[in-house]
Amino acid sequence: MSTIYSKPITSKLSRLKIANFTEPVEIKFYWMTAVSSKNKHELISVDLHQHAFFETHYILKGSMEYKDQDGNIYSVPAGTSIILPPFKKHIVSDISSDMVRVSFAFVPEKNGELYNALLSAQIKCFEINTNMKSAINRIFKEAEINDIFSQSVLQNSVFDIICESSRAVCAHTIKGNEEISLGDELIVNRAKQYIIDNFEKKLTCGEIAENCHFNVKYLGRIFKKQTGMTLLEFIHQEKVKRAQILLADSNASLKNISEQLGFTSECYFNSFFTRITGVSPGQYRKFGK
Repeated sequence: MSTIYSKPITSKLSRLKIANFTEPVEIKFYWMTAVSSKNKHELISVDLHQHAFFETHYILKGSMEYKDQDGNIYSVPAGTSIILPPFKKHIVSDISSDMVRVSFAFVPEKNGELYNALLSAQIKCFEINTNMKSAINRIFKEAEINDIFSQSVLQNSVFDIICESSRAVCAHTIKGNEEISLGDELIVNRAKQYIIDNFEKKLTCGEIAENCHFNVKYLGRIFKKQTGMTLLEFIHQEKVKRAQILLADSNASLKNISEQLGFTSECYFNSFFTRITGVSPGQYRKFGK
C-alpha cells in the first residue's frame, strides 16, 4: 500500500493528542506511533515483555516477526496486522530491512463486550482491509497538513481503524452474542454519563430514564445486565467515589460535602457513607487518605 511515511511525520504522530472515545463503546486511547526498520535496535528485544493495553501493529512495508511466551511465532508481512492483548508476554524477534509500521495502544471499557471479545481472541493476525488503509493514509496526510480540521479527521480516522480491526478480530464473537447488543451498551453509557455529570443532584431512576428517553423498567433491566449492578447501586457508587475524593483532597466541612453531593442533610450523608463503606466520613478523612 502507498504511504507518505517519513521521519518528521513519525515525530508528529507521536505527539498528536487523541481523545478517549465514549460511544458506542468506551475506549481509552494511549498512543499512536509509526516506525521503520531504522528503529530496529529499539524494537528488537531479548526479553519478553507485556503491556496493560491492547497493541495493534499495521505493517505497511516489509515484514515483522513476533514470538509469544509460549514460543509461538507470528509472521506479519506487509498488508497485514497483529493485535497483542494485555498481559500476553511477547517480543519482536525479526524485522525486514524495509519495514514500516503504524501502531496503536488502547483499552476498551474493562469487562465490556468488546474488551472480553478482543481478550478471548488472544494474539491474532488479520488483513489490513481497504477501510483501514484509507484511514491510515488519512492519518499521515492530516499529520502533515495539521490545520484546524486535522484534529477531527484524525480522531475519526483512529476510531475507524480501531472499529475495523475489532471487527476483523472478533466480529463473529460479538455478532453471535445475543444477550448483549451495542445499542444497549450505548444506552447504558449514556445513563452512566448522566449520573457522573449530575452527582450533585438527588438523582432518581425515573429522571435518568427520562434523560435517556427510555422506560425506567427497561433501562433498569439492561443496566443490570450490562454492569452487574442496579441504577441505584451505580448512583451510590459514584456518590461514594466523589465523597472520598472530597474528603481526602479538600478541607470542606462535612455539611458542605453533603450539599455538594445532593444530600438533604449532613446526618443523612453520614449515615449513607457509613452504610456503604463501613466507616464514617470523619474516620475516612482521618485514616483513609
